[in-house]
Amino acid sequence: MQNFGKIPVSWNMDNFKELPYKLDPDLIMCEEYVAVGHHLESMKFYNCFETDIGFSLDNIVKDFDFLSNIRIAVNLFTPGQYIPLHSDKYERFSRLNKLSNLDSVVRIILMLEDNVPGQFLQIEDKVIYSWQAGDWFAWKSTARHAFYNFSKDNRYSLQITGTLN
Repeated sequence: MQNFGKIPVSWNMDNFKELPYKLDPDLIMCEEYVAVGHHLESMKFYNCFETDIGFSLDNIVKDFDFLSNIRIAVNLFTPGQYIPLHSDKYERFSRLNKLSNLDSVVRIILMLEDNVPGQFLQIEDKVIYSWQAGDWFAWKSTARHAFYNFSKDNRYSLQITGTLN
């Protein structure tokens, strides 16, 4: 599996900016960071799950035909928000797809807009700070990753979770 790639931009950003985002409720991984002085209010982000997206994403998902059981969310990080280095547990995804282990699970983050200074993505020990709309980055199952938006602009991305074919 390739860890990064690029797909053609085939979306209208206005559609993504108007979605009914909700504060992500899963902040359990932040407890260890709060204990050493991080502020919980900064370690939050917003998302919109596929059930609340009122338009088709088929034009995007078709480019990820190496995945099955695809689930989608749109993530919004407002200025000053970040999620520190952590590993996902995929509890809901595993339950929905009746998975007993995470070996085949892949998470892809598709950047919907060009990077602006102050926006970073970290996967394991690699920090990514320059991308263009259509660039995507992937990791398998429980790889540690983080997101930071220390810019003055919102950062939108499409989160694609699936299992390798």
